[in-house]
Amino acid sequence: MAAAPSRDRSGAVRADRTPSRRLGPAVVAGALALGLVLAYAVVCAVVADALTRPVRRAPDRLPSDYGLGYESVVFPSRGDAIPLAGWLIAPLRPGADPGNEGSARRPVVLVHGRGGDRQHELDGRFLEIAAALAGDGHPVMAFDLRGYGGSGGTRYTMGAHEVRDAAGAVDFLDRHGLAPDGVDVVGYSMGAATGLLFAAGDPRVRVVAADSAYADLEEVLPAQVPRLSGLPRWFTPGTLVMTRALTGVDATRLRPVDAVPPLAARGARLLVVHGEADSWVPPSHGRRLAAAYGPGAEALFVPGAEHVGSYAADPQAYLGRLLPFLARAAGAGRPGGPNTGP
Repeated sequence: MAAAPSRDRSGAVRADRTPSRRLGPAVVAGALALGLVLAYAVVCAVVADALTRPVRRAPDRLPSDYGLGYESVVFPSRGDAIPLAGWLIAPLRPGADPGNEGSARRPVVLVHGRGGDRQHELDGRFLEIAAALAGDGHPVMAFDLRGYGGSGGTRYTMGAHEVRDAAGAVDFLDRHGLAPDGVDVVGYSMGAATGLLFAAGDPRVRVVAADSAYADLEEVLPAQVPRLSGLPRWFTPGTLVMTRALTGVDATRLRPVDAVPPLAARGARLLVVHGEADSWVPPSHGRRLAAAYGPGAEALFVPGAEHVGSYAADPQAYLGRLLPFLARAAGAGRPGGPNTGP
């Protein structure tokens, strides 16, 4: 039954002044736009949270499985004192630097990449590299970056805060009198970028071997973020904003290529390794790093090798380049001296 019209006291029909409850098109469009923005922000926040949280895996192998003597160690990162877990691996034989027979090789700090740790980097073959280095006379520090393995921390930052972890490892070696002639750093992917960024400001680093490092992170993120998240590219800008909010790091400003000229200026040595088939960090990044160093850089570009896949592609050739490079660098003089070339 229809409602009777309202009347005033005289009995005259009065117009119904109740406002319409229907929303105009502009209001509806605004509400939909706001909903889409909020949904976009939520999705980007969830993706950023997932992408910056490392996956922890317990070790199922130890250095002793490779015939290596070692000590389990814990040391703080520099600055924020996050506890970092590592293995200090003893050399299998005394090394000998060229022209200085009988002296020990410098210690090597191994720095793993995103998704790896002191065991699981290189699809579980990280300790093979450590064994080869120890077999050539190097003490080796293999440790878990923040958020990985047995170390503290909850997020990774693609090298920005990991430089504090590398600094903590070198500080540990220094405090225990194990690095009187400095250290060499061998890093992979994010760990290679970390090694370059750290070494630029620490003269104790005599050598950096950078495998699959990015030269400028901003250039690879537009392809990497959608690949990791499974979302269209237009989610990438929002994801990077949320990542910055979560970590305090603007990933687009990480440029290891800018850290390379200072290495060359003080006589530290550089070996760039990159797979020619790298679909994560194009090999052009490795070439830019070598070019930024200048004529003294050494480089190994492996045909058919994917990201951090150069060792797996040909272990003998890989070690045949890495180990002699470290030996030559040991005889090239102290930091600050002239670069003697490869």
